[in-house]
Order: sequence, then structure tokens, then C-alpha cells
Amino acid sequence: MSILLIRHAPHGQLGETLSGRTPGVLLGEVGLVLADRLAERLSGHAIDRVQASPLDRTMQTARPIAQACGCAVEPVEALNEVDFGDWSGHTFAELSRDPLWSRWNHVRSQVTPPGGEPMADAQSRIVSHMQETAQANDGATIAMVTHCDMIRAAVARVLGLSLDNLLRFDVDPGSITHVVIDESGARLAGLNERPAL
Repeated sequence: MSILLIRHAPHGQLGETLSGRTPGVLLGEVGLVLADRLAERLSGHAIDRVQASPLDRTMQTARPIAQACGCAVEPVEALNEVDFGDWSGHTFAELSRDPLWSRWNHVRSQVTPPGGEPMADAQSRIVSHMQETAQANDGATIAMVTHCDMIRAAVARVLGLSLDNLLRFDVDPGSITHVVIDESGARLAGLNERPAL
């Protein structure tokens, strides 16, 4: 089966604040346009299901895709953002002064956000969901709208990379990463493909 891992389109706090699981973070004007572009691009694919993290920005990105593909959005907790705990809602300028934040960005395998979720747990969460979905939907194409670090974690598992190497590749807002899962295992068929605005 094919899984299209889609990072949500840009929101108003992008690049300034670690939104995490903060409710009410909505797509900005550019994000709404990009969500529509994603829907146009994917409308020609035979997408069987559209799933999304339950956060507002992912659901907003998923709805036009689902409408274009003639299906409903399925909220899936396993696709939720990493729980950044006490870091959620802080600006990146504030976080840059925290030595633990610096360590997190260099050794994700060894650092847990204060009050949050270890990266290994987040990785297990999304990878398990992908594997279970593949087993139950042989031959299907499923769009999963989720978050940057969740996609990075899934790609790292597929490629056999350490969690400490997550920042070595980009996953842009509104991008599509294609993973194929079949009897031979999982393989990366496309990374960080983004429709033009």
C-alpha cells in the first residue's frame, strides 16, 4: 500500500512559536491556499482514505483533500504532534536560551521535553499506526496529514536512521512524503514534495 505523509500547511505561528498541541492554531492565508493546492494535486490520485492528527491545523489541511477525493477526514490520535510538554507555546527565541532545547535538537534519542513525550515514543506511535493500517488496507492509498517531526520520525525508521539525525532532511509545510509498505517491508518513494503556490 501507499501512504502519503502530508505535513500540514503553514499556520500563523510558523517559525516563531513551538505550537505543539496548543489548540486553536489555525492555518494562515498562505496555508489555506496551499491546502487547496494540495487538494488539487491529489485529486487525480486514487486516495482511499484521508486521516489526520486531531489538531486544528491538520484537520484544516485534510478537509479539502478529503473533499477532492470524495471521502471524510478520519481524526487519528496516533498522528498527533509530539507532546512537547512545558515547551509548548514558547517562542523559538525563548527556547534557544534553554540548554535542554539545544540538546534535544542534537540528541533526540537521549532527551525528553520537560513534561512531554520521548521522541522514541512518538516514532513508535506513528510507525505502529502505519504498519497496522497497511495490514488492514492492502493495496490502498491513504493520505495521513500530520506534523513535521512525526514525518521525520517515520522516515528515519524507514531509512534506518538514528533519531539523532532527524534534522538532516527537510519536511516543509504542505509537503508530501510517500512511503510504500508491502511484503518486502517499507521503502521511501518520495520526500518533501510540495505543490507550487
